[in-house]
Amino acid sequence: MDKMTEDEKSPLLLPQQSVNSDIDVEVETLTQPEFTSKPDPPPLRWRHFLMSPCLAIHLYSYIYCNMVIGQYVYYDIAKQKYPDSSFLTNNGDSQCHTNKTSLAFIERTNIQKLTSDWLMLASVFSSVPAIVMDVVLGSFSDKYGRKPFVVISLIGTFLKTSLITIGISSGISFSYFLLFVGIEGLTGGWCLVLSLGYAYMSDLTVSGKSRTLAFTLVEISVGFGLVLSGVSSGYLIKDVGFVYSMIVISALNGLNLMIVLLFLPESLENSMRKATGVLNLIKSAFAFYTKDTSKDGKRWKYIILTLSYIALTMSLIGRETVEELYQLNAPFCWTSVKIGWFSSIGYIARNVIGLSSIKLLQCCLSDKVIVIVSGLSSVLAYIMEAFAVNDTMLFFVPAIGIFTMLASPVIRSILSKMTPPDQQGALFAGTAVIQSVCTVAADVISKSIYTATVGSFRGFVFLEFGGFSALMLVLFICFMIGCKLK
Repeated sequence: MDKMTEDEKSPLLLPQQSVNSDIDVEVETLTQPEFTSKPDPPPLRWRHFLMSPCLAIHLYSYIYCNMVIGQYVYYDIAKQKYPDSSFLTNNGDSQCHTNKTSLAFIERTNIQKLTSDWLMLASVFSSVPAIVMDVVLGSFSDKYGRKPFVVISLIGTFLKTSLITIGISSGISFSYFLLFVGIEGLTGGWCLVLSLGYAYMSDLTVSGKSRTLAFTLVEISVGFGLVLSGVSSGYLIKDVGFVYSMIVISALNGLNLMIVLLFLPESLENSMRKATGVLNLIKSAFAFYTKDTSKDGKRWKYIILTLSYIALTMSLIGRETVEELYQLNAPFCWTSVKIGWFSSIGYIARNVIGLSSIKLLQCCLSDKVIVIVSGLSSVLAYIMEAFAVNDTMLFFVPAIGIFTMLASPVIRSILSKMTPPDQQGALFAGTAVIQSVCTVAADVISKSIYTATVGSFRGFVFLEFGGFSALMLVLFICFMIGCKLK
């Protein structure tokens, strides 16, 4: 740790100096001469750690709200389309008919397609405005600090959940929900808050394994929020219904906003803020990919690592709602409680146990090997999910995919090491834009595939997710080979 700190502060890292991994050697050697040393990060106070629960609550809200909306729309479409059908029981659970010629099976398949199409449209309304706002607000954080833009995004989320609560309670058409999710998109959404969380941790840490560990802790905090979202939403939907379920999350979002507004300190010191124009701030988010910032030429590294991150994101985004429809369908026909438990078990395995193991894995494996293990775990889990025919097979998926999330903090950490301290916000603004674009692309692709194949091979969409995981592996191996040959 001390050596890594020294390396960051020294004006030049000589070629013969060594660090803990081959990737670190390449990254440090190529980037260190290009920017002035970063001042010591501000001393950590307990209030700095409020960023972790902020992220946990925000991602909890995102998944929780998606699960409530998905099941509400599914149930409402079914009641509107087939009001006299035996397709649903009195409490909204789906009767499980597996005979493809039965009327109930045909009705369920039609509802699955309609719900999938509506959720795809909702993703477009939410993510398209976020693509623009993520790059603008994220880049501005390098000049004005991280906290103001976290607050703006939390306000958008609070408004979204509050308006959806009113919409469900008043019985208005769920078409209006598209406008409500669009409000969240205009304030950046979860992608912006998560990217600002990473920039926040970059401000408080030094380059090296300490930053990788900090990023991992962010992922674990998010994981706890995701774990709670599944179980709590399932039971609340069953016990108190959709309206009170949304009241709970709206109140929690309001509390999160107040805590951040009143107690979270700013992480970016005045000496590290960029004094530049608005247009230059926005351009800085894409400069890493359009020109070389080093005489040694490292643009190709940014491009390949970012493509690898895109493939990783495409394999993860859109999974939740497709899984929900998959589990509502035959031969599973799960209740909201069972869907919630599966979601939580998956997040416990991937985002808590899996990510918590990274420190142990770093004792015996290099970062590059950890990414490979992560990719293989993901591919095998998706194959199992695609061909699952009973509950037992489906519940094996989280165990097989336990290391799925390990690649994310490692790739982010490598990108962060390659980037000057005063451009961390721009870097993560770019990744937020990538996540927003991938959210739209992944939802459109995955839901289109699910709609097209639900009547023939309903698990085919998970092979698509597995294909993106395999692509991530190939791209990262190309990065490793390129670092060796350079």
